[in-house]
Amino acid sequence: MKRKIILFGIDGATWTLIDKYASDGYLPTFDHVMNNGARATLLSTIPAVTLPAWTSMFTGVNPAKHGLTDFILRTNGKFTLGTSNYRMVDTVWQIMSKKGLKSIVVNDPSTYPPYKINGIMTTGLMTPPGSNYVYPRELKNEIERVASGYWTDLPLDYYMTVNRNDTKAYSFIEEFANKTANVGLYLAENYEWDMLAVIFVSTDKIQHTLWHKQDYILKHYIQIDTILKRFLDVANKENANIFIASDHGFGSLRKTFYINTWLAHTGLQKRKSSMVGLLARAGLSPARIAVALKKLHLYEFVLRNLMHSDRIVDAAFQYDQPISMEDSEAFAKAEGIFINSNLAPYQYKKTRDLIRAKLQDLSDNGISVVSKVYTREEVMHGAYIDRAPDILFTLNDGYCPTYYSDGPDSQYIGDDKGGYKGGTANTGIHRPEGIFISYGSEIRKFDMRHQPRVWDLTPTILHMMGLPVPSYMDGIVLKDIFTSESQLATRTTIVETGSEKDKIKNRLHQLKSV
Repeated sequence: MKRKIILFGIDGATWTLIDKYASDGYLPTFDHVMNNGARATLLSTIPAVTLPAWTSMFTGVNPAKHGLTDFILRTNGKFTLGTSNYRMVDTVWQIMSKKGLKSIVVNDPSTYPPYKINGIMTTGLMTPPGSNYVYPRELKNEIERVASGYWTDLPLDYYMTVNRNDTKAYSFIEEFANKTANVGLYLAENYEWDMLAVIFVSTDKIQHTLWHKQDYILKHYIQIDTILKRFLDVANKENANIFIASDHGFGSLRKTFYINTWLAHTGLQKRKSSMVGLLARAGLSPARIAVALKKLHLYEFVLRNLMHSDRIVDAAFQYDQPISMEDSEAFAKAEGIFINSNLAPYQYKKTRDLIRAKLQDLSDNGISVVSKVYTREEVMHGAYIDRAPDILFTLNDGYCPTYYSDGPDSQYIGDDKGGYKGGTANTGIHRPEGIFISYGSEIRKFDMRHQPRVWDLTPTILHMMGLPVPSYMDGIVLKDIFTSESQLATRTTIVETGSEKDKIKNRLHQLKSV
């Protein structure tokens, strides 16, 4: 007999904090589920970024198969913002919908626009301000009432406040988490569901900006622990199993690696002048423009229209001296390095090998900066691998990569500028090691020795719901989490055959019908 399942997502949650806070007695709910369920370190995607990681968790495939390789994608030689319109395989709730099962999905950070499922969906941080965020649309007023104004992301006021008034800034963090929780709990109580997925992004936001003030981080984890207790009560009432997972982990940020500035220093990248660059050097930074638009009540209008157009990517990189794309051999527009697609094959290989060697030798006053360097083929595979950077890498603890375009004469390893000068400086950064806890009547107490991948969760959920696992999925069913008495531990996994090409054709048909 299938049971209901709850997916409690905590963006950026990390064992380094949870274990410490729980052992100190601050997180009684986490302590309970950890000591009575299965736990593991959940490995993220490369790069360990929100959009590809959550999408892999919700689809069961690596980023080159689902197509969302980062927030910025290269498609047909152009760069575009990676919304879920570019996701090319079904999510777990789409698969469940086709089998007649109902899902409630709250604050999915990897989705915009909302799409039709057998159930209810609200989108998250990819949602342009003022846009519709809910399916079915007629529930919007109800959700707004329950949340006292639903937030798909933190308002601009948070970023305008956090460096000046951290107490006020923290109030936005608390409010964001409460809005997400209240909507999830309300919908779970008032509508039918087989799967309930609620994703909290407030943890990621506060860890980026206030990692250096651990009192606030602890306070927020205590809030999440209290919220988790409320969802655990729902799980107990509904006899549901619960998964608690993060898309990646977190750690401190000491210095930022400015990829494009470094490429300019190596001679592989050329710059050009622009009016935007002249204005930036005169002090009119994007952060200041945002503040001015906010005061004129035009910020949401401008951002919404910008995000709906291809100009959003150009706007994000028009800073100081923009990159001359046609004259450069390499450039970063995501957490990796793209090589100019117009290079001849021999020059492409030469450039890629040169960049790889130089990255491996990169140091900061004798300290190694880069942990590992990969070609994209070494860490992902699938029909949409060309959307990803040609070279990907992970950095050692304390270092953060950024693709924001600073002047070529600037330092390429230095203090974080929050993307733009005048913006919000980060003090915390993603790490690839996330968390996974499973708890319920069919879950055994178990400290998993191997490290599952984010794409293992969807096959495991489908197995638990008695549904077949599509053969194109990269993930595996985590059978070792189940008690020996549970049929889930011994039941043969049903594999649904069918080519990935057929799945993609179906997805394209769905997009055309929206």
